[in-house]
Amino acid sequence: YDWTIIVSFAWVGLVLGFVSLQAMQEAVRRKFGGALGWLFVAAMLALGAVGVFFGRFWRWNSWDVLVQPFGMAGKAAKRLHQMPFPEAVAFGVTFFLLSTIVYATLYVIMHSRPVPAHPQPAGARPLL
Repeated sequence: YDWTIIVSFAWVGLVLGFVSLQAMQEAVRRKFGGALGWLFVAAMLALGAVGVFFGRFWRWNSWDVLVQPFGMAGKAAKRLHQMPFPEAVAFGVTFFLLSTIVYATLYVIMHSRPVPAHPQPAGARPLL
């Protein structure tokens, strides 16, 4: 494998996912307010962590839930009963925290305004 290509595709997918999440957060914020916008982000990142867990450790695909939703729920209940609970929770929480930190960092960068190099006093005229 050419790992640079794989990492590039993964990075582009991650960034596009965060940009899409930010667009949805903005839509929720406009309709319901800022607090619910951030709650929406937290819920989506938590669901994403659960999805990554299912895909990474149980080798499930996203369409499995659409094809056989009740069968997947039964399989999940059986597997969760058999698996070591602390490891599952540790992975989910770690992935959620990592994705939250990355998203918040990108959010701050996208919403920051540049500081002028030479701030003008109030009422001063520009030199040029």
